[in-house]
Amino acid sequence: AVCVSLKKEKKTALPPKLFDLTLLQREANRVYGFTAKQTLDYAQSLYEKRFLTYPRTDSNYLTEDMAQTATDLVAALLPVLPFMQGAELTPEIGRVINSAKVSDHHAIIPTAAFAGSGFDGLPESEKKLMSLVCCKLLCASAEPYMYEAVTATFDCCGHSFTAKGKRILSEGWREIDRIFRAFLKEKPADGDGDTLPDFTEGQTFDGAEVSVTEHFTQPPKPYTED
Repeated sequence: AVCVSLKKEKKTALPPKLFDLTLLQREANRVYGFTAKQTLDYAQSLYEKRFLTYPRTDSNYLTEDMAQTATDLVAALLPVLPFMQGAELTPEIGRVINSAKVSDHHAIIPTAAFAGSGFDGLPESEKKLMSLVCCKLLCASAEPYMYEAVTATFDCCGHSFTAKGKRILSEGWREIDRIFRAFLKEKPADGDGDTLPDFTEGQTFDGAEVSVTEHFTQPPKPYTED
């Protein structure tokens, strides 16, 4: 088998947006199985405890006057979150700041009061929701995920084969997401293809193992509330 062509393209996946109520309800349903009403009830309870900002919002951004507050908040959250122990993060808060996209209320984030007291005394359901909101703030203010999309074409006995995958350049926000999912014992989200070796054009492979496998597709799963 001979590598006859190699295409590399650098790509960037920007950090996710902060939570508005709908996004929070959808992700809490996907991750924890909470209904939309349960998520709102837990968020309202946390708001009344002054641990969470106002939950009934349709905004995914913070206002410009919150930039320093948000920067300080990220630093204060790192030692509080079990899945971020020992981690360092220099937040790019500018990514989550946009006064023009904030109407009545800004995006849902933890408060300094929560950063000061942590999870002590909270019911398990509220701990889970707080973890989700905290993780989103860290991801949203982290660096982009950058990778190189690779497409390699091989010729073997007159047949053409193509392999597609990626080479990670910078984990960025996805590293935080991966750590959080591991903490939840949840399978990581689908990436952008398998990681490929560093091929070169003209590279020859002798005695490659060949096999044919049979697979079956699965019907789509039923709808969840998300």
